[in-house]
Amino acid sequence: MEVAVLTHVGHYRQVNEDSGEVIKRGDDALMAIVADGMGGHQAGDVASQMAVDHLRKAFDEVDLDKSNQDWEDWLLHQIRGANQSIFDYAQQHESHYGMGTTLAVTLCFKEYYIVAHVGDSRVYRYHDQQLEKVTEDHSLVNELVRTGQISEEQAEIHPQRNVITRALGTDEDVKADIRTLFYLDHEHILLCSDGLTNMIEEEQMKDILDQYPTADEKAAVLLQYALDAGGDDNITLILLHKIDEDGRK
Repeated sequence: MEVAVLTHVGHYRQVNEDSGEVIKRGDDALMAIVADGMGGHQAGDVASQMAVDHLRKAFDEVDLDKSNQDWEDWLLHQIRGANQSIFDYAQQHESHYGMGTTLAVTLCFKEYYIVAHVGDSRVYRYHDQQLEKVTEDHSLVNELVRTGQISEEQAEIHPQRNVITRALGTDEDVKADIRTLFYLDHEHILLCSDGLTNMIEEEQMKDILDQYPTADEKAAVLLQYALDAGGDDNITLILLHKIDEDGRK
């Protein structure tokens, strides 16, 4: 697996409340995590890092001999555990009350990968010049689009487009969406915070993924494009490229 991980505070924020990390277990197991914290300085950054730390520790210690369904159950259990830890911490520290974080996570194995998410951080898959959004935002505007109250074009400029309807840590329990996917030939998997997706349209993302040869170059150009387009928010992205067994990319 070819891996690129990038994060940037953006042009206007003083603190980077995003966290992103890739954890490898040997050659056949990998976890990638993007978390976008909320709650302001000394809160959002704490929440996102707590989510990453919880999942990293659990993945480092887990027995890898599991079925697909076992892994889905394990990941949902760990997301609930991360949620509880963040919620409890916020309850015990007044300055952090109300903090939370989005979460996008993939568990990659040899034949398949599992995607889970909470909030509006996204996971995409790119293959054969086609970009597919794997996750569905847990956001107010996405709910309005889904129910036909506004169009997708209206959603892009809606004044409440940054309002999310689910997050880790803001309530005592959380519901994560989860699904298992099988790799397509030469597939790329992109995890990112909304600091990227609010600055770049999917057609532009697709063009960049198509034009540049390596995961590092693709990721660097995506980040730079978001910064050049305004860089209004923290930006974090992880790009994973499944390399075939014969070494073909």
